[in-house]
Amino acid sequence: MSDIKPVIDPNDDCTASCCDDTPQWSAPFGARLLELVEYRRGITVLDIGTGTGYPLLELAMRLGPTCRVYGVDPWAAALARARLKAEVCGIDTVTLIRGAAEALPFADASIDLIVSNNGLNNIADMSAALRECARVARKGCRFVMTMNLEGSMVEFYDVYRESLRAHGMSELLPAIEEHIRAKRPGTARVEELFRECGFSPGRTVADSFVLRFADGTAMFGHFLIRLAFLDAWKACVPAGARDRIFADIEARINAESGDGKGFALTVPFVAMEFIKR
Repeated sequence: MSDIKPVIDPNDDCTASCCDDTPQWSAPFGARLLELVEYRRGITVLDIGTGTGYPLLELAMRLGPTCRVYGVDPWAAALARARLKAEVCGIDTVTLIRGAAEALPFADASIDLIVSNNGLNNIADMSAALRECARVARKGCRFVMTMNLEGSMVEFYDVYRESLRAHGMSELLPAIEEHIRAKRPGTARVEELFRECGFSPGRTVADSFVLRFADGTAMFGHFLIRLAFLDAWKACVPAGARDRIFADIEARINAESGDGKGFALTVPFVAMEFIKR
């Protein structure tokens, strides 16, 4: 039996700074991913799109000391955060690498398990990334991924479309649809890409969660929305019209949110498993 690690002091500054492993956005996706993973001793694991370390670090702890876990992400600041978490949590089986999924620094047929928590669908060239994953995957390697689906945040997009129509800008509606498809390719397209790269489909689990806000002002001010979504939403409208359109969207959502109803964004998503042939 390995040495027991010391009890964690919750009042330690570093410990407190690392207690964000399961933020509201990534937790539902990651929980489903962790359910689909097969936990085996002695395997080598690759996480695509590690970010600040969830669910990579949780996965590493569940797999234990006989496994080696690698995380790849181009976001240097996020990886620095993940390294701090690994140090504070006493995880010494993880190696974090700044890089792109389209050019993985691993030998052919060297990986037993690949995971990606809502990351693969945000890569610029998913096909190239999957070809690289197929190259480094051993036969029988399992690839477990999650992604949000086309209907994500439909409540916001409905108001967005209403605003464009009201301002005589219906010609911009196709840009909204293209923006949605670019990040949410759908399960059929994802299965097709995996098959082309030598993976067969395994288990699939569909789920959803809801993000609730008091009104549109609260939603647009939320850190997650400002960090991950707002710029892409605004990019669908010419710069000169953005302030006007988004002020109108905010006002419309605020009007819908009266009498304590609030405003909810539904996020349907899927966890999918693939097996290297």
